[in-house]
Amino acid sequence: MGSALPEGGPPDPVPAALLGAGCVAPEHRGSHLSTRLISERLRLLQDQGAVLATL
Repeated sequence: MGSALPEGGPPDPVPAALLGAGCVAPEHRGSHLSTRLISERLRLLQDQGAVLATL
């Protein structure tokens, strides 16, 4: 059986981020607050070098 690793060793790590567990109060639903919060956080993570994000 062959090796599962590419020739030359394991690949370089990928800078990644995880965003989880968020909510918006009922009185703010429909105002796109969650979209704005996630977009801003993703922008900050990209500025810090993240190339992959899991929501």
